Amino acid sequence: MTAPPVTLRKKAAPETAPEASEGRPEPRRSVGLPQWFGGVVGAVVIVAVWTLFAVTTFKDNGAVPTPLAVLRQFHDDGVRFYLGAVGVSLRSALLGFLWGNALAIAVALLVMLIPALDRVATQVAVISHCMPLTAIGPIVLVVFGGRAPSIVLAGTGVFFTTLVGSLLGLKSADRGSLDLVTAYGGGRWQRVTKVQVIAALPAMLSALKIAAPTALLGTIIGEYLGGVDSGIGVAITAAQQGYVVPRTWGLALVCGFVAGLGYLVIGLIGRLVTPWANTATGVGGGPGSGRGRRSAMRLIAFGQDIWALIWPMLVAVALVLVGWIVLLKGFSVPKSIGKLPSDVWIYLFTSAQAPANRSLVADTLGTTLHDAALGYVGGLAAATVIALLFVLSTSIEQAFMPIATLLRSVPLVAITPIITLIFQRGSVGVAVMGAIVVFFPALVTIVFGLRSVPDQTSALVVAYGGSRLTVLRKVAIPNALPAFFAAARIAVPGSLIGALVAEWLSTGKGIGGVILNAIGAFAYNQVWTSIAVLTGVSLLIYTAVGVLESVVLNSAGFTGAP
Repeated sequence: MTAPPVTLRKKAAPETAPEASEGRPEPRRSVGLPQWFGGVVGAVVIVAVWTLFAVTTFKDNGAVPTPLAVLRQFHDDGVRFYLGAVGVSLRSALLGFLWGNALAIAVALLVMLIPALDRVATQVAVISHCMPLTAIGPIVLVVFGGRAPSIVLAGTGVFFTTLVGSLLGLKSADRGSLDLVTAYGGGRWQRVTKVQVIAALPAMLSALKIAAPTALLGTIIGEYLGGVDSGIGVAITAAQQGYVVPRTWGLALVCGFVAGLGYLVIGLIGRLVTPWANTATGVGGGPGSGRGRRSAMRLIAFGQDIWALIWPMLVAVALVLVGWIVLLKGFSVPKSIGKLPSDVWIYLFTSAQAPANRSLVADTLGTTLHDAALGYVGGLAAATVIALLFVLSTSIEQAFMPIATLLRSVPLVAITPIITLIFQRGSVGVAVMGAIVVFFPALVTIVFGLRSVPDQTSALVVAYGGSRLTVLRKVAIPNALPAFFAAARIAVPGSLIGALVAEWLSTGKGIGGVILNAIGAFAYNQVWTSIAVLTGVSLLIYTAVGVLESVVLNSAGFTGAP
């Protein structure tokens, strides 16, 4: 979740430690620059670096056109060409955005009314998030056809983020206000409608802001699958096949502009609707804030923590399997296309070809996990380093956050051809794809964690002579451990999505390539099995990171560790 930035800054020493400030010169007051200045600097840097690479490193292969060439192509194509493609895609993205977010908010409200559903609902959302869009898209296309995949994939992409944000917001309601409603005879419905919904608005709007680019990404993936003759995805595919590189770059930039505009508009609405959320405050729950050292019962408590993570996952998996069967039966999907869980079991374990099938799935899964691991490590490492720089220097953040936002706003499938042209079809290109998906959500999450230091704590360190770097090292980094692990969990399905897109559109290897080839060969047993195995492995890795998070945070003494 994003939050208004809180910059670590020096404060006057408190009265309890006057000696800490004696004999020290009064720090100079810096003149603040307007917020738009950093964006301008970032844009200039982007254009300068882009031009430099276009006229030097990539001059011969033509993979990177100059900004002037892109502008010339934009002029030649005409504004109507780009507006037409954008308009078609935006309609599908908007429908998916509305349906996916409405369902997520409805589930969050249901969880507040029936708290027993909390963990299970969250795990179902995790499964939907771990299910790669690039894998389920071809099946949706075959079953429903037309623009249905674009709408379904857009809705699926936004569901998880909005559900998690809504739940966090609803649970953040002031306890005293809730008790007051109860004291006057109000039940759960009154607590939700009178207090919790209002308290949740900032988090909900923050989630919707992040969901805007995601909905456009899902729509374009659906268009890439075929079955439609218009939209941004179709235009990019035609430009790539015709090797019209400037048009490919122009369409990618238009995607970034549209998605970024949605991000900014919802952010502006959030500022207008929830002005009380614009002042950030520190959060507690840091090490030693209540849990302390474990006693002789540590092992038992650890087992309880792990079981609390695992049992909802088992229930959620069972519900997903039941839903899988119900959906196929309810929509009367032909048996030749829609495969049941029993068909997947037969394919892997009881058919005559089961050993060969398992070997194929294992080999392709290994390739995809290797590709995803490169992006996972690279994206998390880059996000962590840049988050530290942002917290140390607001000027750096103002200059380079627009670059990060643009990187997140340009849909992945739109820049895949560009990355392929630059890095070719090898491991480096795959790693870059995964890192791009992981980078922005991890950056925002880690920056928020680093800035969630209570003001009193940072002021005390400064009062005793600590620099901004000292505050970062001694207080902010330890306090940001929960945010780092949250970023690490979110990055698991993100890195897999990046790897699958690269395999699907570039390398032709791994599960992404196998699914595409299997659909062309009508080998739907292989398609459904690959999706089920990949989703299961993604969920296991996600849960494993959660277990590691529980161990580390509980050992460090964080309250509320999962």
